[in-house]
Amino acid sequence: IAGVCACGLANANPMEKRYPVELEQIVEKVLEKSFEIQALKERINAAELSLNVEKGYYMPKATIANESKRLYGKPVLPSDTTSDAILNISSKLYGSETGKKINAAEMGVLSNVLLLQQKELELYYKVLSYLSKIERTRYYEYEASLLRREVVQYLERARNAARVGASPSSDLRESELNLARFDDAVLAAISAKERYFDELKQETGYEVTERDEVGIPYQVVRDFIETRSYDFNDAQILANNLEIRSKTAAAEQTRLSAESQNEKLSLSFISEAQMSAVEDKIGVQPGDFRNKSYVGFRVDYQLYDFQKSTSQMAALAAYKDEKNTLLDRER
Repeated sequence: IAGVCACGLANANPMEKRYPVELEQIVEKVLEKSFEIQALKERINAAELSLNVEKGYYMPKATIANESKRLYGKPVLPSDTTSDAILNISSKLYGSETGKKINAAEMGVLSNVLLLQQKELELYYKVLSYLSKIERTRYYEYEASLLRREVVQYLERARNAARVGASPSSDLRESELNLARFDDAVLAAISAKERYFDELKQETGYEVTERDEVGIPYQVVRDFIETRSYDFNDAQILANNLEIRSKTAAAEQTRLSAESQNEKLSLSFISEAQMSAVEDKIGVQPGDFRNKSYVGFRVDYQLYDFQKSTSQMAALAAYKDEKNTLLDRER
């Protein structure tokens, strides 16, 4: 008989086996260690901060400065030295493109969130695919061990028959050769299982140290490989394609950003308080407000800006390019 086949050690039925480390635990570790996932989370954080900036357009801006001057020339003033603390406060109350700026920032967040979900799904299915291959190999190894027992029993009967002359010895040699071929095929499958573990590490960064303790229930494997592709239509596939949805949101962000670049009308609250820091010869005491202090409103209407108009046209052209690329993919 050929040498002992490794499949002879696979006595446990993988259909009934559970593992200490299964799919969800591995995926969680993979996502934690993925630099790409961490980078996308940082991009989402940056996009959310940008959204907060756009939503807080009305938040006041304040600056404080000190102006110290020595005056000269005519007419001669009673005091030739001033020192003022100047507080400027402004707040945007309205902008004709504010809504589009907020929508563009929201599309930026959405695009990155969808891209993160797509990358997480990619890693999930990579892990699932390799564990499925490993589990199918284990099941093959188990089935092969059962079949080998029957073959060995048949071979023993053939040997006994050849010993008493009931069958030619050539039949026995052919049976032994077939068993050796069978063992080689099973050994090749088992070697492939070890390769799957190595490829899992290369693809996801997850290293399996105790390989017998890692796997998934075989029913999960059956559900995975028996998913029927014809249950989906093109519209469903496009609707559920996170990468396309992310790119669509990014294209909308480009469009809205382009359209909001050239803001025509804005309304702001403005205030400037000038406070004397020194006593002067005309009776102004430290802490007094000068009569140049004011509060009011400012309205700006942009008539023409070549740079902004040109930048807007360039951004809209980039949007059309992105949109056409997406439409080509959806055909």
